[in-house]
Amino acid sequence: MDIVEALVADAALTERALTLPLAELDAKVTVFEKAASDFAQERDSLHDLLSGEWRRALDKLGALCQAAESRARSQLDRAVSDVTTFSGPESDQAVIQSVMSVVFDKEFETIANAVDNDLTAAVAVHQQRYYALASRVRETAAALMDVPVSTIAPDDWFQIVREPYWVSQARVESLGSITIDGLAHLLPARLRRKRQKRKLIEAVRAAVTRNISDLHWTMQQNIDDSFRRLLFSSRDAIDASVAATRDVLVMAQDRRCSDDVSLHDEIERVRASIGRLKILRDQLGLHLQRGW
Repeated sequence: MDIVEALVADAALTERALTLPLAELDAKVTVFEKAASDFAQERDSLHDLLSGEWRRALDKLGALCQAAESRARSQLDRAVSDVTTFSGPESDQAVIQSVMSVVFDKEFETIANAVDNDLTAAVAVHQQRYYALASRVRETAAALMDVPVSTIAPDDWFQIVREPYWVSQARVESLGSITIDGLAHLLPARLRRKRQKRKLIEAVRAAVTRNISDLHWTMQQNIDDSFRRLLFSSRDAIDASVAATRDVLVMAQDRRCSDDVSLHDEIERVRASIGRLKILRDQLGLHLQRGW
């Protein structure tokens, strides 16, 4: 329904441009080009604001990952401390690995949900500003040419795309090889356990850093991709609104300058198209009322 309304408005704009006196049409084109220049400046200002939001999102992600790393280290340090027997590297590693899986699952969900919620709320404001500007382009053209205005609600420009970070058993970075070196075999049991515990702590902390770094990189790519798409689609929505109106006006200028006999036929074709589109619009409206 919205698309048909937009087509009716575009056809009405074309008809109006083709039937205006040429001098009046030229004057309106000049006015629109001045407005288009102003729209471009506003578009660039919105671009700067959104780029700032992008930087803040990345800063927030960095802070979230730093906090997650601190929490993960604390929890895993406690888990290592709870390993009292130190029966052997493979056994100890299996215990800690299972704890790591739980810890990192939770931290990933915490970060992913925070990113989703914060960005969706923040970008919604910018998204509405872009839409308002794109709508004003059409409203300006409609007022200038004294034709109906129609705007189409935008698609969802912004989506966080979650690339799955955890995949099966590979979702926790390996602790690496923790073996009992030759020197440890020569040490008393108490010192050997102490040495093994220290090596386990070192391996756990290295694994925490690797996991959080990979998580940070993955989420950063998601944020970057999302903002790039938003910037591109938003800029394109505004530029397309300006270009569509400019194309109609310039085409009408060219046709009016030629002023050949085919101009009348073209005007009649446009009017016929408007009639057919209005019939289609009314039929669709009737179907919607009946719930079809």
